[in-house]
Amino acid sequence: MTFPAHRAVGACVFGLVAALGVVAGAQDQQQPGARVIKYRDDRLTVDLVRVPLGEVLAEIARQSQAEIRGELREPRDVTARFEDVPLADALDRLLGTQNYALIYGEDGSLRAIPLLSGSTVGSAPSFSLRPASAGTPSTVVPPAGLAALLAAEIPISGPVAEKLGSDKASLGQLANLWLHESDPTVGAQSLRSGFKAIEGSPGLRSATLDMANNYSDADLARLFRGFAGGRAEELVDIIASQSKVSEFRSKATMVLRRLQSGS
Repeated sequence: MTFPAHRAVGACVFGLVAALGVVAGAQDQQQPGARVIKYRDDRLTVDLVRVPLGEVLAEIARQSQAEIRGELREPRDVTARFEDVPLADALDRLLGTQNYALIYGEDGSLRAIPLLSGSTVGSAPSFSLRPASAGTPSTVVPPAGLAALLAAEIPISGPVAEKLGSDKASLGQLANLWLHESDPTVGAQSLRSGFKAIEGSPGLRSATLDMANNYSDADLARLFRGFAGGRAEELVDIIASQSKVSEFRSKATMVLRRLQSGS
């Protein structure tokens, strides 16, 4: 058996080349378009050979009765095979680097999958929360990009720097400092520092707007309640009244109404 010269790199790699040839040959025997897509109990089983990713998502949406929001950043064909994998892990494999979110209803059923196509900030492992059980408030699963957004570091100074013992802090640290700091002056400055960083950086601003626009007002209200608890209205009111970005003010005003109405 012979191999083309460009694959015969040398005797020391002959075995590896042969093995790769066997694998490639087996893959070539698979017919394009072969597909198995099964969604059940928030888990996914697939057997796909060069199937358009958009069609895979459409079938997941059909079986789960969930809504796909947004668009694929890079429409492409996928080849994948796995069985009974948690949906978040399965989507990580299928979507690659595209960020997404999972939104569940009050009964714990999947309600929507927002696809986030804007800029991302830094990198962070994907993560998800499990759906709420029946009878509990509906759960909004933060997108993977939110972890990267909260991990983005900015320079800080004054009382906030003294409190944290550093001249840099992540947006997540600043948010938690505002939420838990007993000194209102330090808390207010930490919030202003975060606002300034997001509004002044095109990347941070774009990533934040992209995520916000892929949630309904009710979903965002639940996210803020989950983070800030009884201070959710206060936080959203500050954004609505103090942000210099009109899109943030508009979105925050609508979310505030949701919080105030309890819906």
